[in-house]
Amino acid sequence: MERVNKPSKLLSESEMVNLLVDISIVNASLNFSEKNFSDLNSIFDYHEIDSITFVENNIYYVSKPKIYMKIFDSVKFELEEIQDGLSQELLDNVNYDEKYLKNQNKK
Repeated sequence: MERVNKPSKLLSESEMVNLLVDISIVNASLNFSEKNFSDLNSIFDYHEIDSITFVENNIYYVSKPKIYMKIFDSVKFELEEIQDGLSQELLDNVNYDEKYLKNQNKK
């Protein structure tokens, strides 16, 4: 017998990962600018759920620690992939800017 009942709309593990990645990005963006702030309701709308569905699913997965840890490991991996991609993009732009400036100085 399960301690916590399955939500009426059970999100798959991959759906939870995608949702939690998006929530993490929105929460992190608050540290930089409230001007471009997206509230969580827009994230829920994007994932076609509401806050109650999220809470019910979160409680359900919390009651299954092994699965929840697997979900969070995937979230961490996805966020690291995004960060690595952004870091590389920034480095590429810095290298491009340096090459541009060197060419400008030669003129």
